[in-house]
Amino acid sequence: MSSPAVEIARWINENFEPGAVDVKDFPSYPFGRLLTDSNGETMIVYWDVLYHKAAFTFPGVDDSDQRRDIIRAIAEQAAKLGTGDLLRLLGHAKELGNKEP
Repeated sequence: MSSPAVEIARWINENFEPGAVDVKDFPSYPFGRLLTDSNGETMIVYWDVLYHKAAFTFPGVDDSDQRRDIIRAIAEQAAKLGTGDLLRLLGHAKELGNKEP
């Protein structure tokens, strides 16, 4: 399987014509990408860590259950890691948290 970033890019390319949407990083979601069309409508494409696939949502939609599932899946994966891997994961999370959406 490809990396999540490659899978996200593939999903966007398969679902949108080239140049139809502006794509920007959206670090609030795992491997998140914010897509904006010519009408200013937006959607977020991200890596669903629970199901290991590209997924999407729309800003302004109540996705608290979905976010809770993502956090739970991350916690389950983290429980399987050793100390060194957890520290690397924490460092990566800090970097993502410091990025502007």
